[in-house]
Amino acid sequence: MYPPWTCPGRSTVTVLPAGAPAGATTVRHVPADYATIQQAISAAVPGDTVLIAPGVYTGPGNRDLDPGGRSIEIRGADGAAETIIDCEGSESSPRRGFVEASGGDFRVSPGSP
Repeated sequence: MYPPWTCPGRSTVTVLPAGAPAGATTVRHVPADYATIQQAISAAVPGDTVLIAPGVYTGPGNRDLDPGGRSIEIRGADGAAETIIDCEGSESSPRRGFVEASGGDFRVSPGSP
């Protein structure tokens, strides 16, 4: 496991490999229950897990994701190698997987190599 990256003053988001304990109140499935990752994040409350099915996620609602100050867990159902956020960014149109626009702590823990 790699050490987590922490950026103080942001929302808490933990991205864990499949099989890690969730401890969540509600599991919000993408795309089965929510069409985009952001829709699931926006519906989540502290303690929830956003569980993303394997695949490549692109476009609005699947990039520049903002957890909105909530302490939630975001994970790929079959791990990081199978769940990809393609930001489709370029030098003229930069994009990010996650934006740090809200209060709290923002933390990403990468999956196993």
